[in-house]
Amino acid sequence: MDIPQKDEILADWHQQIDNRRLWLNPLAHYKYLMRLADRLSDLGAIDPLERFDMVELANAAFCHFTEEVPAEWRHPASDYDVYNAGGEPVGSIRGNRYFLKAGMAQPGPMDFFAQIQRADGQSKIVTRSYQPYGELIDRHIYTETGQKLTLVERNRLFAGVARTRLDDPDCYRATVDAALIALEEGNMALYVELWEKENFSIFRRCSACCDRFYLREDCQACDGQGFVEDPECPSKLPLSMRGQPVTKTD
Repeated sequence: MDIPQKDEILADWHQQIDNRRLWLNPLAHYKYLMRLADRLSDLGAIDPLERFDMVELANAAFCHFTEEVPAEWRHPASDYDVYNAGGEPVGSIRGNRYFLKAGMAQPGPMDFFAQIQRADGQSKIVTRSYQPYGELIDRHIYTETGQKLTLVERNRLFAGVARTRLDDPDCYRATVDAALIALEEGNMALYVELWEKENFSIFRRCSACCDRFYLREDCQACDGQGFVEDPECPSKLPLSMRGQPVTKTD
């Protein structure tokens, strides 16, 4: 690899480190950065010290964007069902396409009703006839007609495989503990994998004891588990709408 090409690739790599939009899927972007660093090393374009510096930068960026920067509510790799104020399914979102619910048939990829278009920090929803339909804000669609629709996550793609959130408390506890050990041992590759599994669950760390061992044993908020079920879990209707049945759309 000639020097100009190497410099161009390295400059692009460093730009991607600081691109917040690319970190919306932390696991995928981290793996991409690591694969590129390994590829450059295999080609002899960078020496071991340069690869070490790139790995350190990727590790630091991963920790920053997953712990310090609030994540956007809608995940680009997740599919969502859409519910009206009465808790009834009215549509679904796949990628940036919004589909209306029509009987029990699964709509094809070109049967979408509208598309989500992001510009100037806003997520506008525009129909196929280029008419404004509404705006997506966090987990809600506010339509032009005054409706407030709610998104409920159906699944998320991991390496092309659709998965639902981890809901087994024992498995979650084991994952949290394993991730902490991996981080303490400096095994970032394993830590990133476990972090993604921990993060994609129906649980969150208890805010009363913060999962500190010396506090959680007597913590009444989490019954000594160190974590609680997330009351605003993306895969469930919000608390204000609970008690109404969630019927999965096809």
